[in-house]
Amino acid sequence: LDEFGVSYYPINDHHYIPQDINEVATKTQVDPEIGAIVVGLDPFLVYPRLAFAHVQLTENKDCLFIATNTDAMLPVHGKSLPGAGSIVSGLITSTGRNPIVLGKPHQNFMKLIMDSYHLNHTRTCMIGDRLDTDIMFGINGNLKFTLLVLTGATKPDWQQNNSNHTAGVEQEPSHCITSLGDLYTIWKQSNSCKY
Repeated sequence: LDEFGVSYYPINDHHYIPQDINEVATKTQVDPEIGAIVVGLDPFLVYPRLAFAHVQLTENKDCLFIATNTDAMLPVHGKSLPGAGSIVSGLITSTGRNPIVLGKPHQNFMKLIMDSYHLNHTRTCMIGDRLDTDIMFGINGNLKFTLLVLTGATKPDWQQNNSNHTAGVEQEPSHCITSLGDLYTIWKQSNSCKY
């Protein structure tokens, strides 16, 4: 943000633990200088931060609501933890507004990547470990290839335990491997890359 001359407001001021809800209401004021609230994963989320974002988004209709991503969960050390989407959903519910989503599977970022690097959809592969974000990102972006890697969020038994559809949208990857190391084996066996 500094590089592009965009001023921003640090969220550190909203890290206090309030005595009660009245203190939050008193301390939380609308700031007309704020042009956007950007919501992402916040492992230190406290109610005053959520209240601050809520007030800016409900009392200043010109304030943009931007989400870095809407991942429902985040795999960390073999556990499933709440992702940024759990925070974004709270603000959607409280404000009645829908955000501009920058992250996968939404296509804002895909367009930027494809245009910036002049990539060909028929020669580009999206690689990832999540069906609902990575693979959908490639499918929604009309990429010819999507490669699911089974070392992260999606487990090897995903086809048996999961419906591959979300709201009727196909999430089937064009290819699937157990780890990224398999790419070397496949390349070595073929001795060349056709795509």
